[in-house]
Formats: sequence, structure tokens, C-alpha cells
Amino acid sequence: PDIHINILVDENMKRVCKNGGADILFGEEVDGGNICWESLFTDPYIAILPKQYHFLGDCIGLEELYKLTFIKVNDSKISKYIDESRFADIVHIDSHDDSSVIYMVKEEVGVAILPMLSVYDEKEVKCVKLEPGIQRKLGIIYNKRDFQKKKELRDFVEYVRTFDFEQFRKTI
Repeated sequence: PDIHINILVDENMKRVCKNGGADILFGEEVDGGNICWESLFTDPYIAILPKQYHFLGDCIGLEELYKLTFIKVNDSKISKYIDESRFADIVHIDSHDDSSVIYMVKEEVGVAILPMLSVYDEKEVKCVKLEPGIQRKLGIIYNKRDFQKKKELRDFVEYVRTFDFEQFRKTI
């Protein structure tokens, strides 16, 4: 009865955790001080293409993507994965809302690379595996002090530890 759930999207998980903005966060690895991060599962990145794009196969390579207009989000993993100079054209997006990127792909502005969790239930675009692949590790983040003080936090972390995320990922 004393638990409240708020969804917060923030780029700086470490700051949110240190400032007490949340008891539990889900995200990529952070380190430092009293912050704990426990790996839960891997989330592969995939290419998303307009439905109208004629593509045969179950994966796409960078050489094929380089021929197209690319919709680029601010994501360091994607920046390291691609060579921006090789794309026909690039549309830079400064947004943390993947739905705007998905909409742009749907409207045939270009193609994009996003984590699978961002598009797992999307029917308006083609989702294609990347070759070679790229992935991120997602986990649970919490403050050690709070973990020691709050039984509810320990109980929830224990529940998350026992959840079968790999089985869940196979269903999406």
C-alpha cells in the first residue's frame, strides 16, 4: 500500500539514483559510490525500415543501410557502430522519444537503428536484425543505502532477480 510507481525517462541514471529521484531504475550499466547495477538481460539493436522497402532476408548489413537516408538518434553505441560519412544522407534527431523516429521511418523519411525493446510490438515498420549485431545490457539500478534500509526495495529487487527476462525476450 505504501509503494508508488512513477515512470521517469532520464539520460542521467546516476544522478537520479544519487539524488533519491527513484528507488529503482532500469537501464544500462552505471558505476560509482553507493550505486548498485545488476545485469538482467541483453537487448539487441535492430534496423527499422519502411514497410514499402523491398528487402529479402532476415538480417541486413551496414553496406545496405549506407545506401539509404539514415535517421540518427543520440546513442553512443549506434555512433560507434556506424560510419556516418558513408550514408547517402543523415537526419539527426535530438529526442529521447523513439516513437518519433518510428513515425519518420513509417513515413519513409529514412531508416534507423533502435533497441528491440523500443519497437518490439511495432507493426507499422519492418524490423530486421543487424549483421554484425550490436546490443546493450540492461539491468536494475538502486542505491546501496536505500537497499539496506527499505524492506520493500529489497523485496522488489529479489522479485526482479527471479524474473525470467530471457524467456520474456524470446516471446517478443
